[in-house]
Amino acid sequence: MANDTLRVVPLILNSLIAADISTSYIAVGVASTSPVRILQIYNGTNVLIYFSDDGINDKWVLPANGIQVMDFTTNRTVNADGLFMRLGTTIYCRYVGSAPSSGTVFVTYWCGAPTN
Repeated sequence: MANDTLRVVPLILNSLIAADISTSYIAVGVASTSPVRILQIYNGTNVLIYFSDDGINDKWVLPANGIQVMDFTTNRTVNADGLFMRLGTTIYCRYVGSAPSSGTVFVTYWCGAPTN
């Protein structure tokens, strides 16, 4: 087996409860400690939530109880370069309009690790 084979592993689960979400961007947990191959976000709140990777600009939204999975390395072969979110990526969220009254936002970073 080649030395450059990888397996995908999740980093620690990041979360932010509804009461801590505001109209200003706030980090959902901590930054990634590896380049991100797959980004998984679940908006478990009861309102539409805006997301950002820079904490300043609105980048995408998820409806209440919405989930999004971004697989940056789909169809990547072992010897081909893939797309990744950079090491140190932080996902931020905020609400616009009504504040969430229940639920939690979850973010999971899936990264590559050696198979051995």
